[in-house]
Amino acid sequence: SNDTLVKMWDVAARAEVWTSVWHDCQGACLCSIDEEGRIIPNAGCPVACHYNAVFSVAFSSDGTRVVSGASDPHVIIWDAKTGATGCTLTDHTLVFSAAFSPDGKRVVTAANGSNDSGDRSENLVEIWDVKTKSVVCTLKGHAGEVYSVAFSPDGTRVVSGADELVKLWNAETGAELLTLSGHSNRVMSISFSPDGKRVVS
Repeated sequence: SNDTLVKMWDVAARAEVWTSVWHDCQGACLCSIDEEGRIIPNAGCPVACHYNAVFSVAFSSDGTRVVSGASDPHVIIWDAKTGATGCTLTDHTLVFSAAFSPDGKRVVTAANGSNDSGDRSENLVEIWDVKTKSVVCTLKGHAGEVYSVAFSPDGTRVVSGADELVKLWNAETGAELLTLSGHSNRVMSISFSPDGKRVVS
């Protein structure tokens, strides 16, 4: 959401289960709000915070975790039951899309712009190892911002949508497998069919 928050909802109860919070267990505020209304982590803040608009949320296949991407340096993995942050992947400026691999061991991100260290300024698809919090594969080939990414049902491929193009990649090697053209503008959302034989964009 543009309010920078991630929320979990119980559909049957029509009620909020948890929301990403900015206070510790003693009630002390962990973040501040700047002049533009953005939430900024205070010095020594022990939790990960999204402090700009959250663009993407997705469940892991077993439903135990949620991954979120935003217009800030963090991709955050949350405990789906409690809302606790278990892992933060930090090397981004803007993440329009993030998704788990079917086995939950990897996360793919649409990483756009420069990272915090300034050692790259590209529009990339990155595959992360959740356990080590490191990039294990970088997929280069889109000229414009990448808006949507997804793993295939068997986890062997990744699909990405960006600058009028749809690209399929080998999820292990990062090799580009094929490019699908036909759109006349940005590809904002993309998904595999359950059998992995088709892609919708």
